[in-house]
Amino acid sequence: MLRIGMIGSGYIASVHAKTIHAHPDLELAAVFSRSEARCVEFCAVHGGRPVATISELLSNCPLDAIIIASPTDTHADYLQAASATDKPIYCEKPVDLSFDKCRMIVSELTAKKTRVMMGFNRRFEPDYTDLHQTVASGRLGTLQTVQMISRGPQVLAPIDYLRQSGGFFRDKGIHFFDLTRHMACAEPVSVFAAGRAVHPTVSSLGDVDTVIITLEMTSGALCMIENARLSSYGYDEKIEIFGTDGMAETRRQLSADDQSFPQSNFEKLHRSFTHAMDAFARWIVDPAVTVPDLQDGLKAQAIAEAAVISLSEKRVVTLDEIGV
Repeated sequence: MLRIGMIGSGYIASVHAKTIHAHPDLELAAVFSRSEARCVEFCAVHGGRPVATISELLSNCPLDAIIIASPTDTHADYLQAASATDKPIYCEKPVDLSFDKCRMIVSELTAKKTRVMMGFNRRFEPDYTDLHQTVASGRLGTLQTVQMISRGPQVLAPIDYLRQSGGFFRDKGIHFFDLTRHMACAEPVSVFAAGRAVHPTVSSLGDVDTVIITLEMTSGALCMIENARLSSYGYDEKIEIFGTDGMAETRRQLSADDQSFPQSNFEKLHRSFTHAMDAFARWIVDPAVTVPDLQDGLKAQAIAEAAVISLSEKRVVTLDEIGV
């Protein structure tokens, strides 16, 4: 069994704990959280030994790998601390709320050859995996357009989460910036973002909850992402890719019972989290397993920064302006 140390005790940490518990080769061995009481409660539900300090988790617990599933503003500091252990790390996105700090951390850890898998779980959704393989095989010819839709879930995330998330593009949008690169097998040249806040809570934070982003890729492909933080009818996602030799698309995920859309994050995304955790387990043992890495995290965040500027200044932003 591979022994996993968890940093964090919130929603995403609980998702990872469930996938660890369901995996035959993984064991949740120890958990650290800034809230000791919450850590104890978390371990009572999900297993693992609660530890009082990050140094105790990293230095005194026999671990094979570490998962960073803490609040966004702590990722970079915990990445630096965990890199000293020379153990494989799974880190939730983004690396940091500051792009300059993200760039610095990625450079530092890359130089140290620290092994980091970024938490872009949607890459591992089975339908998305199949679609990527179709594109990579060349069966669609030269890509012309990539269209992505993600609306939902049905309930808005808690305001405390939204307040510390870094905003729409660094939080939810970053998943689709990574997917765009992954699906198009190309890098973006430019970004244009338009958005508005429909929900009063989001508006009060000065953020947006409904956006359309267009990207022009190095390959010439044109990409469009439609994202919304919530949807009255459930969690709805779809990708369509059109090329000179054909078109391929993913199926909308509906309940087998009543053909309704998933209502929650976990209901919609549990398959992708399960497959991502399996990839993490295989990658711990075999570094040749392909997983999204620090460079993928940096490049997706660069797109997010371009989108932030584009929305604010109402103009097309090139990735050369951001610098990666």
